[in-house]
Amino acid sequence: MSINVQPPSGMRDFLPQEVKKRRYILNIIKDAYEKYGYLPIETPALERLEVIYGKTGAETDKLIFEILKRGEKLEDAIKNSEQLSEYGLRFDLTVPLARFYANNIGNLPGLFKRYQIGPVWRAERAQKGRYREFYQCDIDVIGSDSPFNEVEIILATMDAFYALGFEDFVININDRRILFQILKSLDIYLRDEVLISIDKLDKIGKKEVLKQLIEIIGEDKANKIMIVFDSVAKAKGSIDRINILENAITNLSGSDEVYDSTPYDQLRLIIDTIDAVGEKKNIIFNPYMVRGMTYYTGPIFEITIQDVSFSLAGGGRYDELIGVYNKYDVPACGISIGFERIYYLMCERAMFPKDIEKNEVFMTVFTKELMTDCLKIAKDLRGEGFNVFVYPDFNDKIGRQITSALKNNFKIALFYGEDEKKKNCISVKNLDLNKQDTIAMDLLVDYIKTQLKV
Repeated sequence: MSINVQPPSGMRDFLPQEVKKRRYILNIIKDAYEKYGYLPIETPALERLEVIYGKTGAETDKLIFEILKRGEKLEDAIKNSEQLSEYGLRFDLTVPLARFYANNIGNLPGLFKRYQIGPVWRAERAQKGRYREFYQCDIDVIGSDSPFNEVEIILATMDAFYALGFEDFVININDRRILFQILKSLDIYLRDEVLISIDKLDKIGKKEVLKQLIEIIGEDKANKIMIVFDSVAKAKGSIDRINILENAITNLSGSDEVYDSTPYDQLRLIIDTIDAVGEKKNIIFNPYMVRGMTYYTGPIFEITIQDVSFSLAGGGRYDELIGVYNKYDVPACGISIGFERIYYLMCERAMFPKDIEKNEVFMTVFTKELMTDCLKIAKDLRGEGFNVFVYPDFNDKIGRQITSALKNNFKIALFYGEDEKKKNCISVKNLDLNKQDTIAMDLLVDYIKTQLKV
């Protein structure tokens, strides 16, 4: 019976040229975050199920890859009708961070800024653009409730997007507390169902959302919610929209007991500060945005691009998540970049540097006797910062060696035979241009640098 060599459904192999592109993105994101003082951490791929299920939400719980117990533990669990799993693959990087912080709090500063880049796993139906294993790039600030943390998180992520070559992105911002005020003012307790429908306003339109809300909470309350959101439709600018929405909510009959100006004030502060830094064109108050994770407690944000059907990043404040794993709540906020979506979009738009798939220097070898000389040349070039591949099978004809160089996307090929050795020179071929020159050995480094830029 033949073995199926395809990766599991929803998981992928990556060829060298693909890995180069992915590393290019990862390095840019990492550099952007480190410039803002975020520190790297790592957490295990596996977490205890009690950690994973602590604060993800009912819909998310269905998507966890659980790991079966082994050996006698599994046999005992089956015999006693107990839970068959005790660990699961991490669903995101935020819940593991909360567990990490609770476990290492004594070794961390009071104000902790971290970034983490790594794979996560979700047991959802695999389809185009949706995978079961994928990378996330997160930054978070723990230990401060200042809204300037949100400002910096947004600015750092904007810098990463600019460095990747994006200019047409938008930061959508909202605050969950505003949405909760609307629901509490109208005595609505089916919070999750209503929020899911509100989140679809930009996607399926007012008519369809109203229909869904009527089915959930009745016509009267559904119409009142839509009146509140309709009030901001003609507002000019984000601050104007916030002011109008705040006024509309205070006019709801039950708002006296639930109204709090804090979320509106904080949103105005965040937007005004980002505006003062010079980034106003990229930030928009979106009152319909909800975001799926139940652990968000305050400002939330998503990065989108017009005419692109998916968001590229998202996050928010989650002041109550760490308290699930600790004895007390700790303020925290963060954002996660959807790495796979960025990768897909950059491939679609051809946004990578021209020679990103290229390898640098390929060293041919004519004879066994010249192998040591070729290895020395390669070593010297590596010391100058070049990536050099030395062909190991010197019995192969040079034509076959060059075929290998082309298949492996090398840009420069070196030829060092007996004639070159006698003359203390080396032949250099630009494989892209099909152009070859003979260069004195002491000029080789500068010549290669010139050819790599062509």
